[in-house]
Amino acid sequence: MAPICLLTIPEIPYYINSYLVQRDRLACVLVGKQWRQIFLPLLWRTVSFKSRSWPDQPLEACADFEHAVQENGEFIRHLQTFRLRELQFFLHHCHHLSSLSLRICSERDWPVVLGLVRNNPNLMSLSLTVMANYSPHLLDIFNNLPSLTTLDLTLEAIRQGLTPNVLMHLLKSLRQLQRLSIRANATMPLEVVPHDLAEENDRREHQEQTPFRYLRHLRLTMSGYHRSNLGYIVGLLKRCPSLETVQLPALHRDRLDDICLFFQHRNHHHHHHYHQHVLTSLDLSMLGYVFEDEALAKILAQLQPHSLRHLSLQSTAVGETTLDLLLRRFVSSLQTLDISRSTVHLADPGRWIRAILTHGVELIEFKCGARGEPLGAMVDLEVSPLLLHHRLPEEEEEGRKPSPSSSWWRCTKLQVLQIPLVGCRASPCTHNGACRTLQEQLYRQLGRLCDLRVLDLGIYMLPCSLLAESNCLEWSLAAGLEHLAGLRRLETFCVVGTKHAITVEEVRWMRSHWPRLQKVVGLAYTEAARWMESHWGSSINIY
Repeated sequence: MAPICLLTIPEIPYYINSYLVQRDRLACVLVGKQWRQIFLPLLWRTVSFKSRSWPDQPLEACADFEHAVQENGEFIRHLQTFRLRELQFFLHHCHHLSSLSLRICSERDWPVVLGLVRNNPNLMSLSLTVMANYSPHLLDIFNNLPSLTTLDLTLEAIRQGLTPNVLMHLLKSLRQLQRLSIRANATMPLEVVPHDLAEENDRREHQEQTPFRYLRHLRLTMSGYHRSNLGYIVGLLKRCPSLETVQLPALHRDRLDDICLFFQHRNHHHHHHYHQHVLTSLDLSMLGYVFEDEALAKILAQLQPHSLRHLSLQSTAVGETTLDLLLRRFVSSLQTLDISRSTVHLADPGRWIRAILTHGVELIEFKCGARGEPLGAMVDLEVSPLLLHHRLPEEEEEGRKPSPSSSWWRCTKLQVLQIPLVGCRASPCTHNGACRTLQEQLYRQLGRLCDLRVLDLGIYMLPCSLLAESNCLEWSLAAGLEHLAGLRRLETFCVVGTKHAITVEEVRWMRSHWPRLQKVVGLAYTEAARWMESHWGSSINIY
């Protein structure tokens, strides 16, 4: 066998096959003829430049690297680069790219990007960040991507030239597109389109054949769009009969009826040419607090019952109307549910959380609470799964007492659970003895969730009333930990609000019983108060 030769090229910081060499130096392994065909394609399959570490040297100093790219460019399938000078190395030597990630910073970048795209007609994935003014080259780029299935488009600083109808015209050339993500900087809205022109374009688009027949995953993060441009977003939704995953952008509340009509049209009608796919994933987090509880429920009411698998209501105005609809129509089929950072205004929140954990038999990830929000937003969100004896919504309607069998959570598939540890001031169990009993019941419930990877109990989610010493939990964490011995797959454990901080003995117990443990976060009530004051300022009142 020929000896292995190590060739080090200094000051060329980039990745090969996702391995970052220390100090941003490239170590390229060149082997004998017998192994060259095996190792080189693997080493050069992925090339990724770090965005800020390119040395300030003339291109002549990188001749060795350019020669290496010329020899091995045929093996490169995935390229990520952020500067024109880096991109020029690959322009004439890469003809088999399947994914490309790049940034257009000036007018000079457009021709180079167009040349690279033309040399790679089989490109399937493109991540494009545009920081320059619109150029007709963008249309040429899209027209040379007949096989593109994934497009991630970020519009950071386009100040002129790109109107919504131009954007729609560009996207229509991508006939095979399956995944589309569009982000727009909030400070750089698109140009305003006259209302009459927008209506004329919309009518013309309706007469054309559906351009996005294969589009299944759509993510829109465009909070900066002008209100008059939102009609194009709704129009884009109407032209996607195969959508399975949708993230709605920040919309004005007067667009609620349009959004509802879109979902209603999907449920009750089928396109005359294409099969209507069932929507399985919906992200409404970008709607923020503009849409009230009733509006969120109205949107969800248009979806087919038990069709959703993934739902995000993060940072929205979730209330009883939305949660009631969620329990009746979707919770039994959901795999992920996120209502964190939400302004949940509930008179008795414990029963809703208990109902979700009881009926969410398919749940893999569940997050609730006001993570990261100021204390003022936490006061109304004192959610407590400890209120195990509160009646479920259906039990309350029928006047039945909660049965012992219904008190056990049936979400045994959970892998990520984020819930506040202790409950609200309205709880009838305010003395420490009763709280300790409820905590033991909680830990028994958690101990049955053997697939848990992340268990987050109240970190950053303490209500104000629980930061006082008189209301903190006088109980030993180890007494509850013994019920969690079966969580052998646990990787992250967070707990906040105990009387005392986690001890060394308790950490040793965790390591011995949870072999996969990587992170432990434990804050006593005093530490939590100091943490909040340091992160949110001294103006926060700790009661």
